[in-house]
Amino acid sequence: QGSNNKDNDNTVLVMQMGQFIDHDITHTPNHGIQCCDRGGVFPKSFDPTKCFPIRMFDNDRFWRGKKSCMSFARSLSSPELKCGLQSREQLNQITHWLDGSNIYGSTTEEAMYLRAGRGRMKISRQSGTRWGNLPSCAAEKAGKVTGCDVCGGRKNDCFFAGDFR
Repeated sequence: QGSNNKDNDNTVLVMQMGQFIDHDITHTPNHGIQCCDRGGVFPKSFDPTKCFPIRMFDNDRFWRGKKSCMSFARSLSSPELKCGLQSREQLNQITHWLDGSNIYGSTTEEAMYLRAGRGRMKISRQSGTRWGNLPSCAAEKAGKVTGCDVCGGRKNDCFFAGDFR
């Protein structure tokens, strides 16, 4: 067993800020397919251009043999600028600048949809809170906000911003 010593320099805030910055500068689309067989079983065969399933063993401390496969869909590849075959490069769906696009959106349309009157950000109010929260998905129509569509029947518990992740 390792020790759990207090660290005054590297707090959870460091991890959260790293995640926030990552979501501001990268969003790589993948093939969106399930790479494992039903029930989390490692497949007998798979397409290596789209999948790279991760084999899990019976002695895995968390899964304890309940699954033998963790799905890992590969990212879509980007064409080489001269349209020739080169090394595989990833696409980025959002701006590569540290610009707050995960808050404000990456397009003018997204940015305007996140705005309320007088150019301020939309907020939603919940009872028992002093300040507003991110805009709520509760009143959003299907197909308008990707982040809300992902919530399905739990729309009252979901909020949206410039990045639906």
